[in-house]
Amino acid sequence: MIRPVFGLCVVELLLNYCCSLLVNAESPGKHFGGNSENNMIRKLTIVMGLSSAKDYGGGEFQIIFPTKKVKTLKFNVGDVIMFPSTIPHRVRPVKWGRRISLVGWYGGPPFR
Repeated sequence: MIRPVFGLCVVELLLNYCCSLLVNAESPGKHFGGNSENNMIRKLTIVMGLSSAKDYGGGEFQIIFPTKKVKTLKFNVGDVIMFPSTIPHRVRPVKWGRRISLVGWYGGPPFR
């Protein structure tokens, strides 16, 4: 299932201009702390679930909006989310099992 955030669903752009891809595997006790990729190159972040939601506990993906509202998602195999790289996000600690995801970034010239 593709879950567009801010109406961004530009897979063709990502395939043609992706500047970086990372496969990330998190085991119990591991997590991705808060991040805002305020980077002059990264503009759009894409995350795809590669493990079944039944295969791990915890490990929820969270986006923190400017209003401080937190959107929490539990990824299943094939779930995808895209969002501006400047938005802070994090992954809650994995409690059991293994959470695997594919992360990519669309880049371009600095914003003006």
